[in-house]
Amino acid sequence: EDGLADGLMGEDGLVGGLLGGGDGLTDGLLGEDGLVDGLLGGEDGLADGLLGEDGLVGGLLGGEDGLTDGLLGEDGLVGGLLGGGDGLTDGLLGDDGLVGGLVGGLLGGLSGDSSEEFS
Repeated sequence: EDGLADGLMGEDGLVGGLLGGGDGLTDGLLGEDGLVDGLLGGEDGLADGLLGEDGLVGGLLGGEDGLTDGLLGEDGLVGGLLGGGDGLTDGLLGDDGLVGGLVGGLLGGLSGDSSEEFS
């Protein structure tokens, strides 16, 4: 109990005193009130300031006014081109679109359906 290993590695030893316990180095760096947690954690930390809902990245990418909504939202750049009744995909793949009209005409002709008029 009083040997060299206990003096170095024990709870009250050199390594244990530096790294362990409430006053140790690891608690001062990684503990709830430590340096790393104070910088990165909590509502006032660096991570929340960057990645939180109102943070730099969260504000740019998220929400209705964010970059992703402006690009991918229903009224955004990509959403406006591809989605909706007037979008690119509807003009190509919709019932009255290029592909939809061709496939509908071919299938209607094969099945003998004369309800579609093509002139």
